[in-house]
Amino acid sequence: EVATMLSVTESFELSADHTLARVNFTAEETLQTFGECSTLPNVDDETGMKLNMSKLEPIIKGEILDHVDLRDLGRDVPGLNGGVTTAKNTE
Repeated sequence: EVATMLSVTESFELSADHTLARVNFTAEETLQTFGECSTLPNVDDETGMKLNMSKLEPIIKGEILDHVDLRDLGRDVPGLNGGVTTAKNTE
């Protein structure tokens, strides 16, 4: 009898940056203390974040996962139905 092993993996890619800042510092104090790492644009003054990651999850769930999770990609997902939905073709 031959033993068979099946391995299933899932991976995600995330690109991110960071900025060094303190909410109670002025812009001048921040630049003087943290230098170039403090000059990223569009940082929320209250949180010091460019994007609150907890707000991203419901967006991805509603816009992507709810439409493809537990579905037959080749039959049930508009835009993919009728195509060959291998991992290589859906990247």
